[in-house]
Amino acid sequence: MKKDRWFCNKPLDEQQDLAQNNKIVPSDSESVILKNSNDSPIWIPESDNESETSLSSPMICCTPPDSPISSENICLNIEINDNISKTEASTSSKSKKVFCYYCETEVLNFPRHITRNHKSEIDVQKILSLPKLSKERKNLLFALRKKGNYLKSNDNLSKPVKTGNENTNYLPCIHCLGYYSSKNLWRHRKKCDANSNKGASTKNSKSEAQNFLIRNLKVDPQLKIDVFPRMRADKVSLVAKKDALICAFAARYLKIHRENHFILVASRKMRELARLLLEIKKIKPTINSLYEVLKPEYYDTLVSATKVVFRYDPESKTYQAPTFALNMGTTLKQCCDIALVYTLKKSQKLSTVSLANQEADLKTLIQLINSNWKFDVSSQASSDLNIQKWNKVTLVPFANDLKLLKDCLINKANMALCKLKENTSDEKSYIILMETIYSRIILLNRRRPGELQRLLVNTYKSLILNENSQAYEEFGEVISE
Repeated sequence: MKKDRWFCNKPLDEQQDLAQNNKIVPSDSESVILKNSNDSPIWIPESDNESETSLSSPMICCTPPDSPISSENICLNIEINDNISKTEASTSSKSKKVFCYYCETEVLNFPRHITRNHKSEIDVQKILSLPKLSKERKNLLFALRKKGNYLKSNDNLSKPVKTGNENTNYLPCIHCLGYYSSKNLWRHRKKCDANSNKGASTKNSKSEAQNFLIRNLKVDPQLKIDVFPRMRADKVSLVAKKDALICAFAARYLKIHRENHFILVASRKMRELARLLLEIKKIKPTINSLYEVLKPEYYDTLVSATKVVFRYDPESKTYQAPTFALNMGTTLKQCCDIALVYTLKKSQKLSTVSLANQEADLKTLIQLINSNWKFDVSSQASSDLNIQKWNKVTLVPFANDLKLLKDCLINKANMALCKLKENTSDEKSYIILMETIYSRIILLNRRRPGELQRLLVNTYKSLILNENSQAYEEFGEVISE
């Protein structure tokens, strides 16, 4: 067998020379058998029939017909996977394409493309004015590439500067428009060439990049200025910011609650609705927005998603977050009211049957929530909340601990005061002095600390400068005697 394989692997000219020096004996299988001087047969397969087992994977059989293992052809696989190589080549070439910023087409040779087709553009003229292979020219080309790829990335096809794992989240740099990993975005912003203020803090890089993505959406300005920067930059926040009904709910909430501390409450409620929407999408993949869920046919879906979001345990029949589950029914009714107002405004311009059906669906869903939500969610959540309050242990501090805290605050305040006397521009000592004074006032006050925290300085000054009874009463409501 080793001799036969050795013969089959010989080049064609050597096989012909061997055939001329030996006797050719035909066989029943229409193959050619060579006999050498030692009368040992050497088999040569027919190239058209036996050597090709299939068109897609040609193979050369190297087992003679009269061999004891002739029923099992031992073949030499010479398969060339043309399909895979073509796919890999097309994928690699497609990934190397750059989206042109001017004509919005994908090109392979980007420098040649802009030189031939966009000479009149100012940025291209700057690039062409620089010498080839220079660092400045490369940086300008790189910046122009990132601008074009940013336009392509707006179609939900992000084209990052550096690719990572499949689960990597990419966010754009607000200066150069290049897509980078969300974990490394802060590091890039520190050395970004387009960043004019490189020494600025990069603490909120993710939040700023996420807000930059949705800057063109029609959202209430107060949400963009006050609420969006405070939200955590993750998938939940992005869904909340993109959904029109969730943003309308937050804007309406801030119109009712105008105090600054309610901004955090508005962002929390937005994230609750976004988490609910994400869970609904898992159950019903066809749903795209919260407005589409507000139909009577999706009532059971809303109940199931609420139980999953607020961690309902079917075995113990308890909620791990009963407070949020208790408030979700009211939140959904308010969303229905907002959607109903939007539908009514739209029906005045376009009176169609579909708008009338939407109005009827919203009113029916409100009735379902009023009648059935307390049995499906609220009653159990309220019971769990009361049980948690009963089992909550109230910890009362000892007098010795309060004395230690008071002494510590006094010592810190005295040290900060001494440093301020030596150096009046010491900001750190001033902050420490203010914190210690505030902490001592809270210890003396028997009311809620949040009310004292929101007390305006002007109210305090007006009490000292003007002996106004009304100002004194407003101040006295916060400070206990």
